[in-house]
Amino acid sequence: MYLIILGLTYNVKQFYSFCPIFSIFFGYFTAILLNFSIYSNTIFIVYLSRLTSTHYLYPQNASYTKSAIFDILSSYQKHHTNRQDDTILPYTFCMQTLKCGKSEETGHMTKKRAVVSLGHEALGYTTLEQWDAVKLTARALADLIEADYQLTITHSNGPQVSMIHKAMTELRRVYIDYTPAPMCVCSAMSQGYVGYDIQNALRAELLCRGISRTVSTILTQVTVDPYDEAFYEPTKVIGRYMSREDADIEIKKGNYVIEKPGKGFRRVVAAPRPINIVEIEAIRTLAQADQTVIACGGGGIPVIEQNHLLKGASAVIEKDAIAGKLAGDLNADELIILTGVPCVYRNFGTDTQEPLQTLTVAEAKKLTEEGQFEEGTMLPKIEAAVSYLERNPSGRVLITSIAAVADAIRGKNGTVITFD
Repeated sequence: MYLIILGLTYNVKQFYSFCPIFSIFFGYFTAILLNFSIYSNTIFIVYLSRLTSTHYLYPQNASYTKSAIFDILSSYQKHHTNRQDDTILPYTFCMQTLKCGKSEETGHMTKKRAVVSLGHEALGYTTLEQWDAVKLTARALADLIEADYQLTITHSNGPQVSMIHKAMTELRRVYIDYTPAPMCVCSAMSQGYVGYDIQNALRAELLCRGISRTVSTILTQVTVDPYDEAFYEPTKVIGRYMSREDADIEIKKGNYVIEKPGKGFRRVVAAPRPINIVEIEAIRTLAQADQTVIACGGGGIPVIEQNHLLKGASAVIEKDAIAGKLAGDLNADELIILTGVPCVYRNFGTDTQEPLQTLTVAEAKKLTEEGQFEEGTMLPKIEAAVSYLERNPSGRVLITSIAAVADAIRGKNGTVITFD
């Protein structure tokens, strides 16, 4: 179903001054049609030209979702709230009707709430690669928003945090007065600059599509257990290759290092299980306000709670693990994990490779026991999916690639995992 609202191509105030009765009728009629379609998945085709004498313009001949219309009318009403004439009247009626179509529980329009987890492919490995990669990622995310999803986004930061750690270490080597940056600080830096690139690219993409939506990044801390077994067996490799002398210095500091023959030594850190997302209420509040939120970047900043203080831990958190927890904490309808392959495969990388369109939690666990999922690649994603669905049995998980996400949300690609 499509609703066509014929916008006024003349100055609205002048038009209404000649046709006050028609203006009221137009407002009521538009409001009734909007209310009739508010609970459907209707895509509105809106022709809005010059709304007022202040040139409050939006692209003509553009497709707008219901939320986009609400944003436009909200902006228009806010912009003209103090006007004393009746030009705002029909749009006020539209606004009141749209508000009636919002969820009574949250006060916001009913949408599919989804947590999206972005992998390395969505961000690239260098600063220049990231600038180009986030533009493509923004298009995929905008497709989801146009499909009436409310998104909370998390992302990987492996290459980025390693780059920052290398830079800060080299700074200390050259300028001995500088204090080396701990891993928690490097993680915070990576959250800030990756989030900055994503939110700007997504905001620009949405505006190009005629969608006004606030996109923000929350610097997120995640508590971990200081007695987590991961601290006794660190596995996450970070930083540059070091000489034997530099490796000995790290060992004296209490850090772990591993040797790669022919290349040197590298530092390794723990990957503990996330316990609590410290800023979860802030994330939830913004999500309920229909804002797009980027949070828990790189798994979040791992911290250990000591009395009332949060102290950074020398660790990293798996971004898939935090994505599953974040989706569970927000009671999201869906967890969307975007990775380098269009779907999950049985016997991946072999001649008998078989795409899996659907999985249940029980089937996923069985395949995990069979060793079908490689550790460090697909296995963390399956574990995150199972963890989320065991907390939210009515939810679903979609695993696909950025290139295939548009088809995947229409059921034409990807792997869908459900509780049963």
